[in-house]
Amino acid sequence: MLIDEPKFDSSVRQAFEPAGDIFYFRLHGRNREKWWSHAGAWERYDYLYSQREIASIAQKLKSMARAQGERPGKSFVFFNNHARGQAVVNAIMLSHEMGTPVKSRPIDQLVKQFPQLCGLIPVSKEPPLL
Repeated sequence: MLIDEPKFDSSVRQAFEPAGDIFYFRLHGRNREKWWSHAGAWERYDYLYSQREIASIAQKLKSMARAQGERPGKSFVFFNNHARGQAVVNAIMLSHEMGTPVKSRPIDQLVKQFPQLCGLIPVSKEPPLL
């Protein structure tokens, strides 16, 4: 199990490598400013990973998969930076970076709010109903 969160002096250091047949990776976001002092717990997870961060994570996941070789096991990656829908956006970005593009289209509002999705998902050719 591996978690991604802001790193502090007191943080447990983690190696990015599988320790068994199952690899579980949970990304909480890196909202360092709101991690310990926030009005609402949701603020801790109010974070959108940048394209550069997603590319770095994808590279580590690909390297790990190559290192496992003939013993691939199972890998699970979860985004928990869900405050304003960022988890969905980052999951789409990572899926695209891993070479498994998303085939279904999320709601138009998500694409409007997060232009990072442009070019990563199918676009609607139909005008909005409302």
